[in-house]
Amino acid sequence: MSLFDFENRKGIFPEVHRSYKFCLLTLRRSDDGERRAGSGEQAAEFAFFCHEAGDLSDPERRFTLTPEDFRLLNPNTRTAPIFRSRRDAELTKHIYRRVPVLLDEGKGEAGNPWGVEFLAMFHMANDSGLFRTREELEREGFRLEGNVFARGEERYLPLYEAKMIHQFDHRFGDYRDQPEGSASTQLPEVPLERLADPTTRCSRATGSPPRRWKPACGPRAGTEAGSWGGGTSQGRPTSAPSSPP
Repeated sequence: MSLFDFENRKGIFPEVHRSYKFCLLTLRRSDDGERRAGSGEQAAEFAFFCHEAGDLSDPERRFTLTPEDFRLLNPNTRTAPIFRSRRDAELTKHIYRRVPVLLDEGKGEAGNPWGVEFLAMFHMANDSGLFRTREELEREGFRLEGNVFARGEERYLPLYEAKMIHQFDHRFGDYRDQPEGSASTQLPEVPLERLADPTTRCSRATGSPPRRWKPACGPRAGTEAGSWGGGTSQGRPTSAPSSPP
């Protein structure tokens, strides 16, 4: 068996975009194919990111993997890892023999020595039934206290959305700059003079009205508020004061 992966960067197919990829896949049924010594498992040959047929003549571009290697490198999915060279493949296998994967689902608790848990944060579509607008909450008798809606012991926290935050900018988007009545899902850029002021905060962290709120308690509340504390987020843990400074 072999799988040789190509990129069309050099125009092997002139009428096809240069970013497209294709592969040569060869399968055969055989009892006497190449096998790793002592393993009893047939090895498959691979090459990735080739640009022309001549790349297959380079022994450093081609490498072999056995079913044992698949179980070593990707024990949960058994999918084919991608390497650019034989050296990369051998180095990675050497590392994985010394340091196993973080979570091996097939071994139960023994395959999770760090006790890793995965939590999904809010999704704007799947969890939309939890969110309320300002108009809806006011009709139900909630009052806005800072940036939190309250009615007796019930609390609705402001919902941060991914478009409001960037890797290096926690004030990336602000609903206060969105034109009245706009249905656009993209927020305007925050003016530079506000970004230059370190005391200026995103409208969700002040008393300025956000677009949606979600219950502080109830279904999935522990996913964000209970586990992380502070405000709630569509895509990452956040922290916000309950009232403006």
